[in-house]
Amino acid sequence: MARFGPNAMPDTALRPWHDAIEKFWAPVPWMLEAAILLELALGKYLEGGIIAALLVSNAALGLVQEGRAQAPWPPCARGWR
Repeated sequence: MARFGPNAMPDTALRPWHDAIEKFWAPVPWMLEAAILLELALGKYLEGGIIAALLVSNAALGLVQEGRAQAPWPPCARGWR
């Protein structure tokens, strides 16, 4: 115990806003954001709105899935007592 410390999982701090913004900072979201701007510049507001809705829903789904994956399994959270 003195050498390695307690057998515990580190507590990871949640940063929901940072994680949400991070979902839009990658090559594929950049491509979709460029497509949204192009559609809006061409006057195709419906298509731009659909692409934007898909981009936002994909980010929301990713946040939900990551939140579930980071939730500790109950025996791990209470320390296997």
